[in-house]
Amino acid sequence: MVLKNNTSDNKNIYYIKIDEKKSDFVFIVVSIIILSILSYLLYHDIYKSSEGAGKPIGTIVFKKRVALRKLKNQSIWEYLQNEYPVFNGDAIKTEEFSEAVLKLNDGTEIALNENTFIVLNFTDQETKIEFNYGSIEANSESKNQIKVKTQDSEIELTSANAKLVQTNDNIQIQLKKGNANITKNNKTETIKENEVALLDRKSEEIQKQQNRIVYLSPNDNERFFTTEQNFKVNFSFNAQPNKNYELQISMNPNFRPVLLKIPLKNNQATIALNHGTYYWKIIDKDSDPNLSNFRKFVILKQEKPSLYLPKNNQKFTTKDQINIDFSWSKLDLASSYEIWIDNDPNFSDPQKINVLTNGLSIPIKINNNKNTFYWKVIPKSTIENAVKESETFSFYVEKIASLKPSILQFPNNDIYHIKSFEKGINFSWQNEIPNKQTLQIALDKEFNQVILNIPDITSNFYLLKKELPVGTYYWRVINQDNLSSNVHKFTITSAVGIEMLTPQENKIFFYEKNDNIQFRWKIELDNIKYKFVLSNSKNFNTPILEETLSEPIKIISINILKKEGEYFWKIEIINKNDDRKLNEKISNFFVYHYPEKTKMIQPTNNQAINLIKMNNLVLQWQKTNYTDFYYIEIYKNGERIYNEKSNQNTFNFKQLNLLGIGVVDLKIYSVRVIDKIEYKSEPEVCRIILEYKLDKKPEFLTPDKIIIE
Repeated sequence: MVLKNNTSDNKNIYYIKIDEKKSDFVFIVVSIIILSILSYLLYHDIYKSSEGAGKPIGTIVFKKRVALRKLKNQSIWEYLQNEYPVFNGDAIKTEEFSEAVLKLNDGTEIALNENTFIVLNFTDQETKIEFNYGSIEANSESKNQIKVKTQDSEIELTSANAKLVQTNDNIQIQLKKGNANITKNNKTETIKENEVALLDRKSEEIQKQQNRIVYLSPNDNERFFTTEQNFKVNFSFNAQPNKNYELQISMNPNFRPVLLKIPLKNNQATIALNHGTYYWKIIDKDSDPNLSNFRKFVILKQEKPSLYLPKNNQKFTTKDQINIDFSWSKLDLASSYEIWIDNDPNFSDPQKINVLTNGLSIPIKINNNKNTFYWKVIPKSTIENAVKESETFSFYVEKIASLKPSILQFPNNDIYHIKSFEKGINFSWQNEIPNKQTLQIALDKEFNQVILNIPDITSNFYLLKKELPVGTYYWRVINQDNLSSNVHKFTITSAVGIEMLTPQENKIFFYEKNDNIQFRWKIELDNIKYKFVLSNSKNFNTPILEETLSEPIKIISINILKKEGEYFWKIEIINKNDDRKLNEKISNFFVYHYPEKTKMIQPTNNQAINLIKMNNLVLQWQKTNYTDFYYIEIYKNGERIYNEKSNQNTFNFKQLNLLGIGVVDLKIYSVRVIDKIEYKSEPEVCRIILEYKLDKKPEFLTPDKIIIE
């Protein structure tokens, strides 16, 4: 078996060991020459984007999650990786729940906790760091002095192990060893070993406190690795007896917020925590908690790569040599990977390939008819025990004597608009194995009139940008053994019409009358997708609904249209295979509330009304929503004898002579006018009984006597 680099991804560097016993000599020599050239070019390309001014002044030795770097005099931020070089003038920052550790050439380590921003500003005489915000830790074994420039002060560290936390209100300095001075407004304060100092930015006062508590475990910056979801951490310390202490744990050095507060009776505790970065301190309840020193530890999940390609037990076929893509999951704590490939599942004599990223393509040449290969990935990390090797996958390569014809996929009876050539039409087919093929396009299915002949296509697709006239075409693929595929056809057209069926333009729907709205359209094309878009704006900037459909129908609930008014809908015709828009058409409709039915207040239904002392009849009903005016009708003996409009919810009817006595029916409609058309609600019906009725019988005054003959 012979392995060699054949990737177009120039961000990988491979070091390949070739088993001479399993390969022919010529292939080995050619592979070594090619790999040597490519390795140099790839290595150069990986680091050329990371080159700053001058020589590197240090290296990133640990990176968790997102750490960014911007080179001097540049505006583009790039992601940092483990073992990246850093240069003078670099701006480095970390994001939330992220951290990075850089090691300077003199051995000094600068650790950036989450949400921290620094700029390296070195000269020949001094090491200077511009500390903009966040939290840093400096640990120097050399006698060189480090100057840390904050927003309004300067801190000098000599042979120091120190922590600096900067907020808008104060700057905290913890000095574990060495010497430190803080200067502000030409006033300098010395900080001694094992002291915590706090500079209040408002009062400009510096408070100091000697650490009286000795932290035992966990060690500062200790990293724990686990395969479980939780990890039990043992906390212990030495302090004065008979005092009240509290263990505080946070996920940031400001301890805002505090994740856990645990009163301690003994000088120890055990707590199970999830993966993450934690800060802890012991608070003496009789002292200032802002002057307590803290420690940091990290719980990391011990990860192994997940293998993606080739899939386990995947089968490949080839005539001589095949390119196989290998890929796996990227691990945050891995600086490189080593892929092992062997015919033996125990990897007795594996081919080993070092690669910086999580993928590569390898041409594999086989001499036997059948070959089974096993592969796994071993990640490399600068942190001990941080990563584990992957599980083992296998794949199978079979050598065949001759090729089979390709099988066409698309286009297949598809119709394309002539504007599709602006982006190209994609042709796709299936191969048994990769080989050089010829794409032919003809005017007839017998291929007597071939108009395009495109040879030496090594992939199983081709993007055609050469414009073809309107018409119907046939296409096929011929492989390198001169075997033809099946034949498909496609059509080029200059126009695709759309007929919008329902709702008709300017159609009006009412919430109270319609539960659903059905949209239907028509087009005489096959293999088409439809994009249905609904909006309350004509430019469709804020669509209410957007959906791709395979059938020319869409039903929506009217309740998704929250406001009254005009709505717009459009249909885009999309080619099913390449998602290109062939045409679109827009229509509109309206949605309103129907006028509410009113309710009679007076007179009441079946009320008897004495007209003997009345000159008019007052009608009153309830006001209703979505109403422009009210319509009154009066019926006598089933015939309408009067009608009137009213803008108010009362009406004074004075023509009592039209009514007479007897049964009278009243009908009140709520009316809404939309586009000059009146829409009436259901009528409120009220029946009244009109009569002339005296309060007492009549008394005759004259004559005194009445003679009846």
